[in-house]
Amino acid sequence: MFSSKENYIIATPSAITRRLRKKKLVNLISIALLGGALIFVANQWKPSNQPETGEIAKTTNPRAVEEKNTAIPRAPSLQIDKAFLREALGTYIKAGELPPQLIYQQQDIYINYTLDQDLQNWASARLKKYNPDYGVFVAIDPDTGKVLAMTSSRRDDQQSADLALNATYPAASTFKVITAAAAIEEGIATPSTIYSYNGKSTSLYKNQVFKVKKNKWTRSLSLKMAFAKSVNPIFGRLGAEDLGDKKLMEYAERFGFNAQFVSDFEFDNGRISIEPGNSWEAAESASGYTRRNTLSPMHGAALAASIVNGGNLISPSIVESVTDAQNNVLYSSDLPVKISILSETTAESMQELMAATIAKGTGRKSFRKFTKKKFPGVLTGGKSGHLSGKTPKGTYDWFIGYGERNSRKIAYAMLCINKEKWYVKSSVFAREALEHYFRKETTKVTKQGRIQDQAGTS
Repeated sequence: MFSSKENYIIATPSAITRRLRKKKLVNLISIALLGGALIFVANQWKPSNQPETGEIAKTTNPRAVEEKNTAIPRAPSLQIDKAFLREALGTYIKAGELPPQLIYQQQDIYINYTLDQDLQNWASARLKKYNPDYGVFVAIDPDTGKVLAMTSSRRDDQQSADLALNATYPAASTFKVITAAAAIEEGIATPSTIYSYNGKSTSLYKNQVFKVKKNKWTRSLSLKMAFAKSVNPIFGRLGAEDLGDKKLMEYAERFGFNAQFVSDFEFDNGRISIEPGNSWEAAESASGYTRRNTLSPMHGAALAASIVNGGNLISPSIVESVTDAQNNVLYSSDLPVKISILSETTAESMQELMAATIAKGTGRKSFRKFTKKKFPGVLTGGKSGHLSGKTPKGTYDWFIGYGERNSRKIAYAMLCINKEKWYVKSSVFAREALEHYFRKETTKVTKQGRIQDQAGTS
C-alpha cells in the first residue's frame, strides 16, 4: 500500500491502472478517426489511366507512376497510330463510310482523308452511269501510297463498299507483271528477248508449254509484245521452265502476295498457291490462267505503283492526319511505308512492257482516243486480265496501270465483273479516269520542245 505524504502525492496501484486505461482509449479513438479519413480520401480519387466506358480503343497512361501528393491526376495523352486507325475505322470503311469525326477517350478527334475528292466524285458518278454487275475503281499516289479514290458499285444496289478490299477475285493476267519482272530482274530475259509459241495466244495447254516444236504455224514475239498481247503459252513456259515454282513464289511474295500491308485500314493482299515441284501449276500461275492466284483491287493498284515509282512496293494509306479540337496534330502519314523489290533498271523495263500494252497490245483500242495531242507529256502503261470466277460468279475484267506527267502521278486498278452482259470494259473506264485526272493539268503544259509520250513508243 502507498500512503499520502505532506506536500506531494504518491499514487496507489488502482490510480495508475485507471490512467493507463484512459490513455489507451484516447489512442484507439485517434487511430480510428485517421483510418476513416484515409478511406474517405481514397474513395474520392480515381486513377487517370482508368478506362472510361464508351471508348473506341484502349490506351495506356504514359506516366506509369503518379507523383506523390498529386491533388489532381494528369490527363492521358492520346495515342494515335496505324493500329488504332485500323481498329477504329475498320467497320466504317467496310460499310463505305469515312467518318470525319470520332470520340476517343471522351475527346473529339477529327480525321482528314487522303482522297482526291474531285476524282472520287467523278469515279463514283461514272460507275453509276455504266452500272456494271460489279464495278470497282481504286487509285493511289504511287510515291506516297495515299489513296486518291476508292469506289465500287453493284447493279443490284446491294451494299458493295468492301469490293475494293477483298481478294476473292482471280488475278488473271495481271499476274504477268510479277512473271515478267522476275524474268528481267533475274537476267533471264530482256524486253527484246524472242520467244516462240504454237496454238492460240489465249489458251494454255501442256503441249504449248512442254512440247514446243517449230513449224509453219509457229509464231515468235519479243517478251515486250508477248506481255502487251498477253500470250499465255510464252508466260506459261517462263514460269515452268525458266523461273520454276520456287522463284515464282519468291517474287510473288516480294510483290506482297501471301502477306499483309502495314496500313491504316484493312484490306486483303493477293494470294498464290503452287505445289512445290509442280511445273504445271507454275505455268498456270505465271500466265495467270488459274483461279488459285487472287487479288484485291487495292493490292492491284499497289502492283501498278511499284512499276512507276522505281520498283518500290508501297503500302496504301487513307488517313492524311488526325487532329484534336485545338487543331493539334495527333497523327500524320508523312512517312510512307515502302520496300524496294526491284532495281530501277527492271522497273524501267517493265514500264516499257506496260506502255506497249496501251500502244500496241490489249489496251490499244480502248486508249486510241488518249492521244499525245490531247494529253501532251502524259506517260501511261497498263496490264489487262480476263478470267471467269465464282466469288462472285461472272467474267472478271481487270485493267491495272499508271499515268504520270512530271511530279503528278497516279496508279490504279479497275475491275468489272460481268454476269451475262458487258456494260463497260475496264480499260475504257481506266482511260476515262486518266483523261479526267490529267485534263485540268493539260492547259498548264508549255509548248517548249517536243514532249515524247512513252506510250507511243514500241
